[in-house]
Amino acid sequence: MKSKVILSVLFCLVMLASKAQIKTLTKQQVAEDINSLKKILEENSSYIHLNGYDINKDLENYQQNLVEPIRLEDFALFLTRSIGKIGDRHASIRGGEIKDSLYLPIIFAPENHKVVALRKNADKELQLVSSRYPYLKSLDGIPTENFLQSILPKEISAPEKSYLTMAVRELRDIQKNYRILGKRLPQEIKITLSDASFAKDTILNLAPVGRKQTLRPWDDKFESEYILTKSADYNKPEIFDKLFNVRQDCLYPASGHGRKGRRSATIREVKSVYGVYPRRLQLPHS
Repeated sequence: MKSKVILSVLFCLVMLASKAQIKTLTKQQVAEDINSLKKILEENSSYIHLNGYDINKDLENYQQNLVEPIRLEDFALFLTRSIGKIGDRHASIRGGEIKDSLYLPIIFAPENHKVVALRKNADKELQLVSSRYPYLKSLDGIPTENFLQSILPKEISAPEKSYLTMAVRELRDIQKNYRILGKRLPQEIKITLSDASFAKDTILNLAPVGRKQTLRPWDDKFESEYILTKSADYNKPEIFDKLFNVRQDCLYPASGHGRKGRRSATIREVKSVYGVYPRRLQLPHS
């Protein structure tokens, strides 16, 4: 039987659902895809045996405990977690992505290994949700650190600061996060904010909202200026010099002028030039 999920490699590992948009798989289809995956990794991934993680053991255990029908979404999530454990950040799974339509009405940003909660004021400028309790302590009773470590499985092997930046950005996407956590999305999410010493708290009960009612991630404004810029054009001096400074053979995001002048280079901008993605956070004032 021909598999309903196809695994192939160009520069990354890709999983594509068939044209029939099949949402469930049989054990045989999963077995065919896993066999293809093993071959792809052995032939193309230089990371597979580097960190001691035995993906083949996980794949075998997964197959032994399968019960039909197998949701495509669940299979994709399992593969994403497995690929993430290898540490091959050039590989990714596509085609079984978790679709989300509900979000938190506030957003979050990293600051000095902590997470701050942000909203827009009357002037549509981002500010702290609470200047007295700026830091996120927990979501739905789950400590922030634990929550973050669970919602971005494909990047679990990323450097600590890179992972924090990416995972914090994903906190807004609450429906997708609950699906990854295997939890039912409640009508309201309990958000616990804390002071600088994490000694005093305040609680927000927030109902998930649609895309039009949520906010764009804090760093989107940096990328929007270059949304129509072609990748090759980032090497042009007039664009490159606005984005980066090179000091002692190291690449840094450029600094502007004024309170909003400091900017952060986006993943897309930096990766297109050097294949790396330094970040510098500049938080709005409350």
